[in-house]
Amino acid sequence: MKIKILGALLFVTALSAGCAVDDVAEVEESSEEQSLAAGCTLLRPFAWTQSGVPCHENPTTPFPMAHGSTYTAFATGGGIYGYGQATVVCNNGAIQQTSATCRRGVEN
Repeated sequence: MKIKILGALLFVTALSAGCAVDDVAEVEESSEEQSLAAGCTLLRPFAWTQSGVPCHENPTTPFPMAHGSTYTAFATGGGIYGYGQATVVCNNGAIQQTSATCRRGVEN
């Protein structure tokens, strides 16, 4: 008789433990906009030409860019290369140059 009562108590305890309800976590909301557009990877060194003068930057590592972000490359010149800067923007997976300067010689 004691074994049957103990078994029944364990069964009821197991059932009640399985029915426990966790508190529902509050949902976090944000009014911040999130971009669904594709990002870009700028392969470096980045090079550009302005008025027939070639420029390039020195870094050689790829640079990940989010949609809408900008990157400005700087060239210091030397040899056949000029000095100046170029700015690009990531636009839904495409890199577009927005401005550039490149002059013959070496930056002062």
